[in-house]
Amino acid sequence: MGRYAAYEQVLNLNPEMPYAQQKLAYALQQRSKTDQARALEYYREAIQQNPDDIQIIIAL
Repeated sequence: MGRYAAYEQVLNLNPEMPYAQQKLAYALQQRSKTDQARALEYYREAIQQNPDDIQIIIAL
């Protein structure tokens, strides 16, 4: 299982995990330009769940 699948599996089990949202977003962002929109969705979800986490905001 790759890191993308692992993070997606974690989020399927518990979608309210901003850390996993952020890590998946970063992984997608690094993978290819075509995954940028998906990465942005995960970053936004992570910020919505944890708006005070400066690391997520900086990563965005």
